[in-house]
Amino acid sequence: MEQAHSLLLNEEACSQLREPQRAEFVFEWLCFLKKLLPATDRADVKQTQKRLVEQLTTVLTSSPGPPTRLLLGQCLALVYRVGDSLMSSLTVDRCNDIIRSKDDSPSFLPTRLAAVACLGALYEQLGRLLINSFKETVANLLKAMKSAESQGRCEIMLCIERILRGLGVSAVSCHRDIYKAARTCLTDRSMAVRCAAAKCLLELQREAVFLWSSELENVATVCYRAFEGSNYDVRVSISKLLGTLLASALEPRQVIAPRPGSKRNSLPEVMELLSSGFLRGGAGFLRASGDMLKGTSSVSRDVRVGITQTCVVFVSILGGAWLEANFSCLLSLLMEWVSNTRATQYPMDAVSCRCCVSFILRATLGTLLGEKAQIAAAKEICQMISKQKRVMDAALHEGNMETRVSPADVAASQHILVCTLLELGSLLQDLSSTAAPLLQDTSIGMLDTVISVLLHPSASARLAAAWCLRCVAVGMPAQLAVLLDRCAERLNALKSCPEAVAGYSAAIAALLGAVQLCPLGISHSKGKVVMNLAEDLLRSAAQNSRISIQRTQGGWLLLSALSTLGPTVMEHHLPRLLLLWKCAFPLSVKDVENELRRGDSFTWQVTLEGRAGVLCAMKSLVVHCKDLLTDDVISRLLPLLSCAVTLLTQLPSIVKSYGNQIKNAATVFRLRVYEILTLIQPKTYEDVTIKEVGLEGALFSLLDRESDPQLCRDIQETLVHMMSSAAESNLAHWLKLCKDVLSASADSAAAASVETQQEEDGDRYDDSSAFHAKSESSGPFNNLRWSTRVFSMECVCRIIAQCENGDPAHFNMALAQEQRLHESTDFLVLHLADLIRMAFMAATDHSDQLRLAGLQTLLVVIRKFSNVPEPEFPGHVILEQYQANVGAALRPAFHVDAPPNVTAKACQVCSAWISSGVISDLRDLRRVHQLLASSLAKVQVGRDVPSQLYNESTFTMETLAVLKAWAEVYITAVQGSRQRESPGSHLQQQSEEGGTAGPAGAGLLKLVQTDLATLSRLWLAALQDHALLTLPPQYSSQLPSTGGSFYTAETVEQARPHYYSAWATILHATALWLNSTGFIIVDEGPANLSRPVTPTSMGQSASMSSVKSPEDVNIDRLHLILGISVEFLCSPHSGEQLETINSCLLALQALLEVTWPRSKVGNDQALSVELLSVLHRLIVTRESPSIQLAVLELVGQIVCAAQEHVKEKRHSAEVDDGAAEKETVPEFGEGRDTGGLVPGQSLVFGALELCLCILVRKLPQLSPKLAGSPTGQGGQTCSLSNTDCRLVTSAVAILSELPSICSPEGSVSVLPTVLYLLLGVLREVVKGSVGADSGQLVPGILQALRTVLTSPMSRAEKSHGAWTELLQSALHTLLESWTTDKTEPGVDEVTMLTSLTIFLLYSSAEVTTVEPLQTRCIQTFRAGLESKNPIVLSRSYQLLVSLFQGPEPIARPFILSLGGCLVSQLEEVEKSRPQGPAELQAVQDAIRALEALVFAADETNRPQLVAVLLPILISLLLDENALASAPAASRSLHESALRDLMRIGPQNSAVFKALMASAPHMKARLEAAVKGNQESVNTKAQAPRVNSKNTPSIQLKINFL
Repeated sequence: MEQAHSLLLNEEACSQLREPQRAEFVFEWLCFLKKLLPATDRADVKQTQKRLVEQLTTVLTSSPGPPTRLLLGQCLALVYRVGDSLMSSLTVDRCNDIIRSKDDSPSFLPTRLAAVACLGALYEQLGRLLINSFKETVANLLKAMKSAESQGRCEIMLCIERILRGLGVSAVSCHRDIYKAARTCLTDRSMAVRCAAAKCLLELQREAVFLWSSELENVATVCYRAFEGSNYDVRVSISKLLGTLLASALEPRQVIAPRPGSKRNSLPEVMELLSSGFLRGGAGFLRASGDMLKGTSSVSRDVRVGITQTCVVFVSILGGAWLEANFSCLLSLLMEWVSNTRATQYPMDAVSCRCCVSFILRATLGTLLGEKAQIAAAKEICQMISKQKRVMDAALHEGNMETRVSPADVAASQHILVCTLLELGSLLQDLSSTAAPLLQDTSIGMLDTVISVLLHPSASARLAAAWCLRCVAVGMPAQLAVLLDRCAERLNALKSCPEAVAGYSAAIAALLGAVQLCPLGISHSKGKVVMNLAEDLLRSAAQNSRISIQRTQGGWLLLSALSTLGPTVMEHHLPRLLLLWKCAFPLSVKDVENELRRGDSFTWQVTLEGRAGVLCAMKSLVVHCKDLLTDDVISRLLPLLSCAVTLLTQLPSIVKSYGNQIKNAATVFRLRVYEILTLIQPKTYEDVTIKEVGLEGALFSLLDRESDPQLCRDIQETLVHMMSSAAESNLAHWLKLCKDVLSASADSAAAASVETQQEEDGDRYDDSSAFHAKSESSGPFNNLRWSTRVFSMECVCRIIAQCENGDPAHFNMALAQEQRLHESTDFLVLHLADLIRMAFMAATDHSDQLRLAGLQTLLVVIRKFSNVPEPEFPGHVILEQYQANVGAALRPAFHVDAPPNVTAKACQVCSAWISSGVISDLRDLRRVHQLLASSLAKVQVGRDVPSQLYNESTFTMETLAVLKAWAEVYITAVQGSRQRESPGSHLQQQSEEGGTAGPAGAGLLKLVQTDLATLSRLWLAALQDHALLTLPPQYSSQLPSTGGSFYTAETVEQARPHYYSAWATILHATALWLNSTGFIIVDEGPANLSRPVTPTSMGQSASMSSVKSPEDVNIDRLHLILGISVEFLCSPHSGEQLETINSCLLALQALLEVTWPRSKVGNDQALSVELLSVLHRLIVTRESPSIQLAVLELVGQIVCAAQEHVKEKRHSAEVDDGAAEKETVPEFGEGRDTGGLVPGQSLVFGALELCLCILVRKLPQLSPKLAGSPTGQGGQTCSLSNTDCRLVTSAVAILSELPSICSPEGSVSVLPTVLYLLLGVLREVVKGSVGADSGQLVPGILQALRTVLTSPMSRAEKSHGAWTELLQSALHTLLESWTTDKTEPGVDEVTMLTSLTIFLLYSSAEVTTVEPLQTRCIQTFRAGLESKNPIVLSRSYQLLVSLFQGPEPIARPFILSLGGCLVSQLEEVEKSRPQGPAELQAVQDAIRALEALVFAADETNRPQLVAVLLPILISLLLDENALASAPAASRSLHESALRDLMRIGPQNSAVFKALMASAPHMKARLEAAVKGNQESVNTKAQAPRVNSKNTPSIQLKINFL
């Protein structure tokens, strides 16, 4: 994008980009140009102006998008404003021509819109310079708008707005035309057009006086219509326009020439205009009259909200001074609105109208007036309240019934009072203490006026007055205590008046709520007064039925407010509060049931109001006094909640019995129950029970009776929330609850409980004998619906999943039993019998949905507990004792009449059960296998005789479920068989010891093999169907017209999901079957299908397919599996399906284990390259280690296939051409004669890419680009896990094989990369920068290095020279890295020396014998011999043994250079003997190295070397005294040296005799050692034999000579 930062567009760079990037490039250039032009010199702009305009015009005609066209117009205008403006008219003409164009195609629309935007920008910037073309442009735009779509209309309106802004008064000639067009657009169906039209008219009214004079009423009417169905943006735009017009009409900004008959608009006229819109929507006389006759209101809330915003704009423009002078008029207008029956006819309209009026008052009085003016406004409002109260009082107390107040008058009065009191409260709270004079002004009596409203008949007015008093207390805290005392006194005095009780209770509650906002607070005595008041109200509520409801509501309201004073106040009143709570609810659930049979609608209304008040008081205490929620308080609270929940379950029947009179009270009660349940922590619901079932049991009962779907979901979420917090700590309770719910069916009296009854006689044992009926109570629930019981099974599965994330002992019987001894905890594994029992009960129920839930639970139990061992019977698992139970639960699902979805789920459970390895007895296995066999038979019969009970897609679902289950079982059987056959495996050892291996030993595979002929054909048929269904849409015509093997043409879409869930497992099983057959086709007979199903029949008749050769059939099968796998692995939708990806990879591995498919893959390089490309994508996009390991294993197989192919080609060529003509044999392998490897076509290149991807991701230090980064060579250690090491090992193994599949020239091309990566990995291992697990890498890397060094290409004539040079360079690199890294801490010298030894032994002598490489190698080993680390010393000596025994050109220099050093080090051992095992091993390895040196010499020089070796060995012997006190390592060295002397001496007797004769002291030392050892042997022989197998460690001969 930096190339876009220039004055002119870089067309060359832009043309090289694709279309999306090109648009971004142009946009970036326009953004830069907009910033650059104002700062550019005028002369520079003029110099490039012509070319710049041409480029901008080109962008204009290239269909720019909205942001681009806006920038384009601005840049064009800037070019003409900064540069030469003479040619601007040409651009205007060009834009007008584009707008006039007859091209209406969608592709031309962006260009036309861009032209409109450019015109607007040009006129806005250049203004009167374009006056000559102004009329033509406007006429053109208005004409175009008539046929434009919404986007065009919007852009034209915005363009005209900019034209008006640029021309000002000069555009007056077109004002009328523009007004007509914009007025039409104000009611456009597009909201964006309405907004644009409002903006255009707002700009027009600056010069067009007629808009706010003669046309004002018409414009207002159109604006009201525009508010209809509008959104927020439209209301803001139009309200701004209309408010501005009204303000201009009232106070014109310019002098208007008087016209005959015209007059200036007055404030009443403007307000009447607003009122007509608010009350009648601006409708004409006829429409308004019709609405009045019908008694309906035709004004939508959108219109009223829009007029509300208009009124705020109107007042805001006129300003605070105008508002202060005319507030009385505005207040009267607003009160007229809120009291008019047309605006408050319905409750929702009334609420909306009050909100509108309150918004106007708050937005004007709260923002435009100063404090003095606000005080005056408050007085005005107070007088309005007083006036309303006087009118109401006079009407209420008038003796004449004809003048008494009507409900309509009360409603009108309450709306006025609510709005005025809310605003008065807000003003007083804002003014705070500055409003004190208002309270002291006796002429208005503000407090008396507000308090008097507390006796108003309307509850809304009373609550508004209470809120106003609360605001007074917050603003002036000194009034709080005074008001509390006054209200409490009045409440005591007027306890017999319903309105007084309700009003003064609300006021006291509001004042108490204000205390928390007053830092100085109130006296504690006030809390006592309120508590006494509340208690008195509640106790006297039953004395007078006329005011029972008010006293009940008022008492609990006071107690709820009292809790807001906090725990310091409430702790003194808590005992009395708890007692009041207790008195409001029945003592037990039985009492709740009894009271259902008593009372009438009034008593139930009072009861529900009272209990809703109790719950509200509880909520207030929980919110404001959490410190008081002790265990004791909660224990008293929970029984009340239990009663509340029980009553909640009975509310539908109560409402049904007593009618809608109690519906409101029931709704409030239900809301309060859910509020308090939400606030209390679920863990508090654990020791409180409702008649055995607890709170959660009551919720289960409520769930069973509730019919509202949303409420059912809420109850389920509540139960799940409770369970997530409490289930793990109270497993027994929750599992019993679920079991009780499950067993509470309509026929629970005949329900069978599950009892395990294992028969001794295995031959007569059957699943049906595993259970018998036992009379048992059905539990605390009765006749629950199946949906509730299904939810209980879902809860069981949730409990299992929750325990999975908890203590490991939940799934470990031994650990659970051990912990149970030390602490009173519970674990899921201890309830396994209950889990199995519940799963059985559900799986054998009559409800299909419950059967599915039971089978799903059984599946979860099998998966979670199949590997849990049985502590009492080692070698067995805990589920073995439930084999009969599981079989009995599965058997009904395989009945011939079972629904397909039940059978499908049972097949899934059955395969999981067989594959789990639990079944240990072949007879048990055969019984479960028989169930699957019956399903297979059912599927085949069902294909021939289709069922008419269900949709055809259900047959697809059932069939694929059966085939998938068989596939899972077959996969398990094959894997178990392979594990038994693998040498050293655990299963093989079990078999050898007489135990079983896997599911029922080897019997599973034998059982499956009996049906394998049928299964294989069905599997192939299913895969063929899946392949057809995954074809792209353009190939849909190739689908068979009659459908596939297991789906019909009409159910293609319904069948796809079933194939999608099953194909991967079937694919894996099919690949394993083909692996077992070796792709040898055997005539296995028909599969009892109505149509041919093998892939060979695709698109052919049976007769045509039968003539295919076995080779063709195999090729079809191979391509089917490869095609399905590659198609899926390439799919962008395979993101999260790791199991499916793994199945595909395992299937491909199984195929490539067989010679025939491997040969086909090796012979088809394009296929191999495509596979590698797909696998490379998997490596890049999947972070799963198992997937990556499987990918690398598959890559290795592909490389192996290529190796076999190249070997075969070379062998065939050698045989055909003869040895004499070998030099003319063509070079096979990649690279041919040139050595080039083409990306995308080269197998070697693809494998290199893939291996490089793995290596660089695990070892970023290998990348040159990352070498200097924090993750590179200078960064921190990159620790590799065990899996990472396996990945790196596999990658380097593949790398080492790549040269062998190249031609000599190709191997030369690839060898540098291979060596670079191998040595790079080796260096990181040597440096110790891969972490603690690097030891796993070393053998693999060294083996890979050996493979490369021994490659046939290193000896081939054409490549030998190049290989020698490259290997010499690699050896040089290896030595250089050692020189660089050896000083760093943690360097692995042993690995370095080992790799150097491999180089020396396995590369040709030409590589290592050149100087200075040979000398540096010797020096490296010399450094190793000088190490102070005994482990390094030991390994150095071991490697020297290999070198001394190597080829003569390699061994000789090392013998000559290091032999003396070796002798010197051994001679020093006599003075400094080893003190530990490591030092001992180093000395022994040094002796082995010297011995190898001796025997590497020729026969003539060997005696002299033996004469050197023998004295060294003798020097290591100890005398009798030293031997007794020597350390263990020194004694071991003594024995080792003596053994070596006894072995080497007789082999070189001449040298030995000469040495003994010439050195008597050596002879004496040797004889003493022999004698001492013999005495030790004799002593051991005389001692009592403890173990007859113990023999002397050294066999000695006395006579050495």
